[in-house]
Amino acid sequence: MANTKRKRNLDDSFGVSDVVANDAYNNHNNILLKELNEKRNFSPEQHLLGIGGIQNIPVNSIKSVDNPRKNFTEESLKELADNIKKFGLLQPIAVYKSNEGYNLLYGERRLRAFKLNKEETIPAIVKNVKQFKKDLIPEIKLMENLHREDLSDFETALSLSVLKARLNLSDNELTQYVNKSRSWVKHKLIHASTISKIVSNEKEDEALISFLSNMPTTSVVDLQPSIDTDKKSVLSWLELQIKSGNIPKREEIREFAQTLKSGIIKQTKPIKFKTKKETTIPLSPEQIKEKITEIENRIKQLKREKKKYEKMLL
Repeated sequence: MANTKRKRNLDDSFGVSDVVANDAYNNHNNILLKELNEKRNFSPEQHLLGIGGIQNIPVNSIKSVDNPRKNFTEESLKELADNIKKFGLLQPIAVYKSNEGYNLLYGERRLRAFKLNKEETIPAIVKNVKQFKKDLIPEIKLMENLHREDLSDFETALSLSVLKARLNLSDNELTQYVNKSRSWVKHKLIHASTISKIVSNEKEDEALISFLSNMPTTSVVDLQPSIDTDKKSVLSWLELQIKSGNIPKREEIREFAQTLKSGIIKQTKPIKFKTKKETTIPLSPEQIKEKITEIENRIKQLKREKKKYEKMLL
C-alpha cells in the first residue's frame, strides 16, 4: 500500500503539483493497482476507462490538453500518416466530451496523422465524463504513453516520475503498476532525478533542455555521479557539447567523469561526429499555418509551465 503521507520529491522539479491525499483517493488508487495486476492482457487505458463505443468524430472538434508527450518528428508522423492511408486506423483514439467539443485522452500521434492526411473525421472511443474521475486523466495519458515503443527515454522518464508523484507510490509499487522490471524503473527514475538536478534553479534554457531530451537513459545515468560531485563543471561541459551539436557517447561521459573525479578537467573542444542530414518534407500553405498554430500553442503551454516553476521557487 502506498504511503499516504505526502512528500516533496525529485518529480516536483518537473512541475508536479502536490496532491492532498485522502482516504477516498487512496482507496481508488488501490483498486486501480489491483485491477492492473489482475488484468495484464488489457491495455493500460482499458484498465482505467473500460471499453466504449467507437464513433467518427470531426477532427477539428478535438483539442489536446496537457499531453505529457512533447516531441513529434515530421518524419515519423509522415510515416504514420502513410500507413494509415494504406491500412486504415488499427486502434481508435479516445476522447471525452467538453463544452467546446471533445478533449483528447490518448492518441495524439494518430490525431496529428489524420490532420496531415486532411481527414475530416477520425474513429474515436467517446467516454462519458461520468464514467471516470477527471483527476485520473493525467494517469490515463501517462500510462498510455509509457506503453508506446516510440516514446523517447526522456519522455518515458518524465512520465514515470510524474506518475509516481501523483499516485504517491513506492518504487516497488510503481514497478507493479507499470508492469516493468525493477531495474528498468530504477534507471528511469535516476534519469528523471539527474535531469531535475541539472535544470533546477537554473534560468530556463531551451537549448539545454532540448539537448538533454535527446540523451538516452544509459548516458544520463552515467552522468549522475558527476552532477553530485561538481554540477558547475558538468554544466560547463554540457555547454561545450551543445555548441558542438553532438550527443556525447557513453565513453565520452565516462572519460569526463574520470577526469572530474581526479580533479583534472581538460578544456578541450569536444570531438565532432558525423550526423545524419535531416530530410525536409515540403509543406502546403495549410500545413504551414497548422505548424504556426502548434508553435503558438506550445509557447502558451511553456508559459504555463514556467509559472509552475516560478511558484515552486517561492
